[in-house]
This record gives sequence, C-alpha cells and structure tokens, in this order.
Amino acid sequence: MIGDGSNAQENTYIIDSTLAGNCITAHCGKIIHAEIGRESFVGFNSFLNGKADARSEIGEGCIVMPHTIIDPEIPIKIPSDHLIWGFIRSKDDIKNHTIALDDLAEVREVLKIGKMTFSGLGSVFIEAFKKRLDQILLGLNHSLPKNK
Repeated sequence: MIGDGSNAQENTYIIDSTLAGNCITAHCGKIIHAEIGRESFVGFNSFLNGKADARSEIGEGCIVMPHTIIDPEIPIKIPSDHLIWGFIRSKDDIKNHTIALDDLAEVREVLKIGKMTFSGLGSVFIEAFKKRLDQILLGLNHSLPKNK
C-alpha cells in the first residue's frame, strides 16, 4: 500500500510493503516486505529485501541513500529521522550504516563512520536534500488532474 502524496518512480517494485504518506521511492528502487515511515526517501537502485518473517521497518523522515541494500535475516527497525547507507543485514550493521539526522546536522567538516566519509556541513546537506524532496512531491501534486 502506498500512502497519499507518495511517489514511486519508474522501474520501482513494491511488494508486500506499506509506504506511509509523502514517501518517495526513486528510480529502480525495490521494496519487499517492508514498512516505510511517513516522508521517507528510498534512493535510486536501493534494495530493501525484507522477508515475510524478517520485515524491514524504516522510521519516519528517513533518507535511504542510493544503492543501499537492506537484506535482514531477522526483523530490523531503523529509527525515525536517520540517514541510511551501505549494506545492512543485522542490528549491528545499523550502527555502522546509519546516523541520526540531528547528529549529521552537527557535522562541520568531516565525519567517518565505518567505510563512509562525509565532508561538508551536515545541516546544509540535510536542508538541501529535504528541499529537493519537497520539490519532487510538489511537482507530483501539480501534475495530478484536478477533481471536478
């Protein structure tokens, strides 16, 4: 089920999953056996491969970066308002492949977590990313036919 105001772009597959309102799934995103919280983004070519007995739950306001793979053997829950990247199979992987957006906003120069290096101002990245998501959703809403 896809919630109101959500956007699933071309070549996206959503199977046995729920996306709350105002979610964006970018080109070629694959979401299987997952629950995606409101106003979350699933990036290009991401593969959220939950199982019937090991569902993936992504909290509200999350950003799943392009090419991220979530392929758990047990149910996984990622809290709201997190940046997510890389390859996640277990709860331990969440520690090295996610960061709270509030913590990222505090970054002023360089942040290294696992194999990920972020350079720049975290707050600027988050603000620009969220602005782009708003533009995508606004464009979608303007292109929908009006009910008469």
